[in-house]
Amino acid sequence: MIKFKVLIVDDEIFFRSIVGDWVASWGHEAVLASSGSEAVAAVKNDKFDIIILDYLMPQMDGLATLKQIRKIDPDVAVIMFSGHPTGETIGGTEKLGVISFVTKLSLATDIQNALKSLFSMIERKLKGGSHES
Repeated sequence: MIKFKVLIVDDEIFFRSIVGDWVASWGHEAVLASSGSEAVAAVKNDKFDIIILDYLMPQMDGLATLKQIRKIDPDVAVIMFSGHPTGETIGGTEKLGVISFVTKLSLATDIQNALKSLFSMIERKLKGGSHES
């Protein structure tokens, strides 16, 4: 099994921790960030396979955070979640290459399914080449 490095960004410690625990329990490395600026700094200093990013955060929201991250790593896979998704928020993220948009209300099932699918997709892609993380 390939081990992925996943950055989990959310200002709410509960969501950040639970998703981090899931990722770690599946044998992958979870790195936690509590703000957009902390996430951008993490991406500048390290390479991530997947970023799970909250849309609504104080100071720098998920969209602004993702715009900064894309300048550093235009190809990293991103899953975004929000407690209150709207057509406007989802539409803004599609332009930035978000793989999946999950509501926090369905977090327990949808994020697991989205992550497992993404892990499988990346693993299949990488079986043809080398993986450096």
